[in-house]
Amino acid sequence: ADQAVIAIQNARLFNETKEALETQTATADVLRVISQSPDDVQPVFDAIAERAKLLCDAMVSAVSRFDGELVHLVAYDGVSAQVDAQVRARFPMRPTTESISGRAVLARGPVQIEDIEAEADYAPQLAEAARAAGYRSNLSVPMFKDGQVIGSIIVCRADPGRFPDKQVNLL
Repeated sequence: ADQAVIAIQNARLFNETKEALETQTATADVLRVISQSPDDVQPVFDAIAERAKLLCDAMVSAVSRFDGELVHLVAYDGVSAQVDAQVRARFPMRPTTESISGRAVLARGPVQIEDIEAEADYAPQLAEAARAAGYRSNLSVPMFKDGQVIGSIIVCRADPGRFPDKQVNLL
């Protein structure tokens, strides 16, 4: 019994260490891109979207920028060219409850949609794009600078349901 407890604790510690290493590696990757692109933010947005997708076991990720009036889609990872064009056609947009990024900007905090299919306020064009891309749930976390919302990070999964608190906190 003592050995079983030790084995379980070792497995838990191994998983925690692995997750911490993945997080630190993703952070280091984004910082590396920032240092290599001091005058161009696009590679940074692309790196954030790519790493967020990997860290949250998502199938799609995005980064939006908020200029104080409009939400702009600046990075989108994990979809076909057709879905990419379909979603980008909706941007820029005013922050409203019709999009997950608009909700995060308005709420100034993390927002989840557990099932886009059951979400009446979601923009029909975005719901159609979600179906085409194959995702049902999404999470958006706002980004801040000097206390102001400057955008959001979005991740999307195929399965409906809430994202774990650990992933929300990570983003």
